[in-house]
Amino acid sequence: MKTLLILGADSAASWLGNRIQLEKLENVDIFVDTSNNLVRIIRLLWRGRLKATTLVRLVVAAILRSSKPFEFNGKISSNAELIDLIRETNPDQVLCFRCGLIINRAVIGTGVPIFNIHASSLPEFPGLGTIDKSIKAKAWEQYACLHKIDEGIDTGQVLMRRQYFLSPDFSYKKNEDIAYTAGVELAMEYLQKGKVQ
Repeated sequence: MKTLLILGADSAASWLGNRIQLEKLENVDIFVDTSNNLVRIIRLLWRGRLKATTLVRLVVAAILRSSKPFEFNGKISSNAELIDLIRETNPDQVLCFRCGLIINRAVIGTGVPIFNIHASSLPEFPGLGTIDKSIKAKAWEQYACLHKIDEGIDTGQVLMRRQYFLSPDFSYKKNEDIAYTAGVELAMEYLQKGKVQ
C-alpha cells in the first residue's frame, strides 16, 4: 500500500521520519508541511484558539527537543499543493502527523483516504495544545489516536489507539515527549501492518 506521509516541520515529526528511514519502510513518500508561520500563529492567538502560555510551553519544548534531519521528497504549504501532490503520486492513502494544515473539503473530495495521528485522546482533547489541556484537566491516562480526517477538527472516526500516561511529576516537555512517542509508535504500527488493527 502506497502511503503519502505529511509530516509537520518540527522536531517531534522528525522522530517519525527518522524511524521510517531507520526501518526502511517501503512505499512511504515523505513530504513536509510548512503551512505554519508567524501570521497563522498570531491569528490563532487573536481568535483564542491558542493561549499565549500554551504557545510558550510548546516553543520551549520544541527548542529543547533533540531531532535529527531526515530525507524527504519535498514540501507543501497549502491544500492546493496537497491536491496536486495526490494527483502526481497517486497514493492509496495519506497519513498526517504533526501537521498544521487544516485539510479542506477539496482534499477530502479526491477520494483518497486521509488519516491523522493525534497525540491526545479523542474526542475529549481535539485541536491545538492538547497535552497542555490534558495536564490542566489532570487527565493522566491518554491515547494517541489514528483517525480518519473529515471536515471537522479531529472529529473523524478513531480507528486505532495507543495508551500512554502523563504525570504531574514530569516537566511539560517530558509529558509532551511521552505523547509524541506514543504517536510515533502508533504510526509505525499502522504503516508496518498496512491496515487498521
